[in-house]
Parts: sequence; structure tokens; C-alpha cells
Amino acid sequence: MGDRSTAATQIDHTFSNIVSCTSDRAIYNDRRSSPRSNNNRVFMVLRALIPILLLLVAEPAFTQFERTHVNISCPCTLTSSDGEKAELAFGISNNRDDVVDELYATLAIAGTRLSSTSQMVDYTAFVDTVALNVNVEPHSAIDSQSFELDLGAIPEGTYYFEVLLHENEIVGGNPRLDSIWFEGEWSAPISTLSLRDANYLIDSDDDGIDDINERLEGTDPNDPNSYPPDPVIDILFLHEEFSFEHYNTSPNSFIAHVLAVTNDIYERSNSPVQFRAVGVQDSSEIPEISDGESLEESRYLELLEEYDADIVLVYRTRDTWCTRR
Repeated sequence: MGDRSTAATQIDHTFSNIVSCTSDRAIYNDRRSSPRSNNNRVFMVLRALIPILLLLVAEPAFTQFERTHVNISCPCTLTSSDGEKAELAFGISNNRDDVVDELYATLAIAGTRLSSTSQMVDYTAFVDTVALNVNVEPHSAIDSQSFELDLGAIPEGTYYFEVLLHENEIVGGNPRLDSIWFEGEWSAPISTLSLRDANYLIDSDDDGIDDINERLEGTDPNDPNSYPPDPVIDILFLHEEFSFEHYNTSPNSFIAHVLAVTNDIYERSNSPVQFRAVGVQDSSEIPEISDGESLEESRYLELLEEYDADIVLVYRTRDTWCTRR
């Protein structure tokens, strides 16, 4: 099981066409709200969950994955010599048919800060926004340029840094064009910064584990014989009373089948990750999920602790045109 983040994200989906018609909806809770990848299994969760979600989830919102036509080009760096001003450097590519001339970059942080009660709590914030004042011709790119930002008074804590590229000055109300995270967690108050973009595609020794995760796990990213152990993702399954009624099988049997198929897919793909059920509970045992209610974050974390799980996945029941409970 990987290290826990204190934030819980809940994402609603519907079942996939593993069956021709279904009345269920699956919800999974993911503990990653920022790239807090202290164990390579935590990072692997996001990559590894894609097939299992495709297996379980129909009508996915693929629009969120649409490629934008204006992108950040790396290598990208974020540096500061005094902890007050920072220099952000990156390039920009424009695949549109028109000139792009109104671009802004916003520096954001995500992590944990020290509260007034001396507790570490989740914290995200926009740090500063800068107008880039560049013109990028259609279907062209500009090389890396530097932009100055104010770091301001970042609260005491530990954070990851992200840069958001967007049009119009106000970032909150506009869809971002692109974004990148910087590698490594940084402690505040900040005296200096020296960060580079987190590129999880770089695998110097070609051992199947990217350099970032090898450094986090303490293995040698330049030695193909040095790599972390294969990840096992432990899942706690919760379900409402009628979630599996139309399958004519028990919840345990259905979940065992889904896991067997998913693990077989990974094995045939030579992908070193496996999924394992650490518990199956219904709404009579976990009443908080009854009537479509979401788990409170505190209860979610309790369940992770109690079952030593990495993920909580909830099956729900709803009426559809093809099946009624």
C-alpha cells in the first residue's frame, strides 16, 4: 500500500460495456491531489487505473483529455535566489491557425501547510500570475523565455509547484491551455528554489520505471538492475444493496472476475502492476454510502487505514431505460 495523501477525490463514472446494459455507477476515491509520489505504487495508481476504469466505466468524459492547441514546451525551470522573486522559464508551441498574443502564466502550489492549531492541513493556492507578452505565429513555436514572478508569503509547509498556461488574466474562470508540475516537494518558508519540470517519460536505464520514481524509491535510475518492487494496488470495494442484482451473481464473484480480467490484461501487456481486493462491504455495513451519499473525507481516510487500502471504489445503483431495481 502506498503513502496516504490527506485529500480524497471522488470521481463519478458509469459502468463500461463489459456488459451490454447496466444500471450501475462506479465511483472511486483517489488519494492523489498533488504529485506526492513517495512510493512508486502511488504514482503507478494513476497509470494503472486507466484500464480498470475503462473496463468498469462507460460514457467516460473524454472531453477532459482533448489536446489543446497551445502548449508549454519543456525543459522548464523555476528558480529563485532569495525566496521572494522567482524566474520561470519555458517555451510555447502554437498549433492554431491564428496568432496567439494574449497569454498568461500562473504559478500554483499544492501540498500541506501548518494551521493555526499546529496541524498539517491540505492547502492549494495561486501564487502569482504574469502576462507573457509574446506573439506566437500559427503553427510555430518560441524557444524558452524567462518570466519573473512574485512568490509572496507562502505559508509554512511543504508544496509542489505547478505552472498553468491560460488566456485572459483571470485564471479561475478560464479553461487552461496547458500545465506542468515541477519535480520535488519544497519546504516553506522558502529561501531558494531550483526546480525542473517533472517528466515521467524519461527512463534513462530503460528498466520500465521512470527516473523520477527511481529517485523517490532510492534506486539507481541509470542501472537497469536497480528498480523498485512491482506495485500492488489494494482496493476496498463498497456497494449499494442492488448494485449487482442484474448480473445474477454475487458481488464477490463479480469483483473477483473484474480483477482477474484486469490483472490478466496487465500480465499480457508485461506491465508490472496487480490489483487486489482487500475488502468487499455493502451499504448495510457502510451506511454512509446509502442513497447516493458520498463518503466524508474523514470516513474515507478511516476506511483506508482500517483496510490498509490504496483506493476505495464504490458501486452504486440507479434507474436506467434498460434495467430497473
